[in-house]
Order: sequence, then C-alpha cells, then structure tokens
Amino acid sequence: MTEFVLSIFTGLITAGIGFVSGILYSRIQAYQRYRHLERLIPKDRRVQLVLPSAEVKSFLVKGESIEAFFPSNVLVMPMPEGEAVANLVDALRSLPRGVHVDLTTDDKVSSSYGLTISVGGPSVNHYSRKLLSADHPLFALKYPEHVAAYGSTSFVPPRGQLDDLLEDYGFLFCSRPDAQHRNIVVCGVWGTGTRAAVRGLIELRPSSDAARSLANASRAFLAFQTNISGLEAGTVRLIVHTVQE
Repeated sequence: MTEFVLSIFTGLITAGIGFVSGILYSRIQAYQRYRHLERLIPKDRRVQLVLPSAEVKSFLVKGESIEAFFPSNVLVMPMPEGEAVANLVDALRSLPRGVHVDLTTDDKVSSSYGLTISVGGPSVNHYSRKLLSADHPLFALKYPEHVAAYGSTSFVPPRGQLDDLLEDYGFLFCSRPDAQHRNIVVCGVWGTGTRAAVRGLIELRPSSDAARSLANASRAFLAFQTNISGLEAGTVRLIVHTVQE
C-alpha cells in the first residue's frame, strides 16, 4: 500500500514538474520571439488599439438581389484589417508578463495610454490621418488612385488582368511626442497592406536595427512588401527603414 501511494505521489510530482517546465518554456519562447514588442510596452502594461472603419450604408445579401441597410452604429472594416487587429492582439497578449489591450474607435482615443497603435490608413481611420499629418509629413497616400509615397519613393501596387491585386505595401510609423507616450500607425495602400504591416511588426527580428529603432528613435518609418494571390498573402519583406533620432 505504501509503495502504491508513493508511486502515485512520485507520478504527480513528475507531472507537475513537466507542466511547470512546459509553461516556463512557452514563456521563454514568447519572450525571445517578441522581445522587440516588449520594449514598446509601457510600465502600466496598457495598450490602446484604434480600430479602422468605413462608412458602408448598405450591402447586397449574398445569393439574393436584396439590399440590406446597416444601422448607423454598426461599423464595418475590410476583412484583412480585421485579421490584422486579431493578429496584433494575439501577439500582445502572448507576452509573458501580460498586456491589457483596449480597443477603441478613432473618435474615442484617450491620451492616458503610454502606447497607442492606430490600425488602418487615413481613409478608414481619422486618428491615423492626424498622426501621419503631424509626425510624418513626408508620407502621402492618394485616393482614389491608391498610390503611396514617402518622400521621393513611390509605392504603386500592380494589378492583374482581372483587376486583382498582385502585390501590396504595408507601412509602419512610430513616433514619440514625449517620454511618456509612443504612437504607432500600421496601414497599407490597401487593407492587405495593413495586414502586411502588422505581420512585419510581429515578425521583426528583435536584434535588428529596425526593431531597435521602434524603441529608441523619436521617429521611425518601415515599409513592407508582400505578394498577393487570390485572398492569400505571401512572405512579408522589409524594403525601407528610415529613422530620426
């Protein structure tokens, strides 16, 4: 009987050690992978995400020629930008010490957050428009052409014979108006570019100059490129990186 109890006790201890070791290993992996994101998190571990939205008043019901109308307080965003928001929240909440993420609209932005990330460009996010105009005047995104430029560098996504998008460009802008606040805008020429910008941010090598500049420089600009095939996006490549100390 004593040996039976002892074997159970030993098994429980072994299982407990394995469980704790697994948790510690997962936390270490998350820290190593997202070290560059950890550098951006303020002391109170609170992050504000500003959501994009488009004024869509109605849509055609699938399979029927019926027009349905949205209530004025039901907002819509492009699907790739919704995916970008989900990926960003998942990455932030994967940090070992935890992060409290608050989602808000562009008319409800609070100045009480040490880190604010605004998702989507000027056409779908007024707060992004405000930040880009104030902190990154070299950037321009022309509508309805959907052509972007940063200084003398242009970003023109090519289209296929069926008018489908073959490539897109994503942009990340980081600025520090003071020692207590950091603002990041992630956007693209199209919504697929916004998704690429978020993937680019998440997948940055923590030891890279680009990753370090987000934490140390007063302003930083990163541009990413990705190929598009149908609804799928390819590898995200960093193609431009500029900083202002």
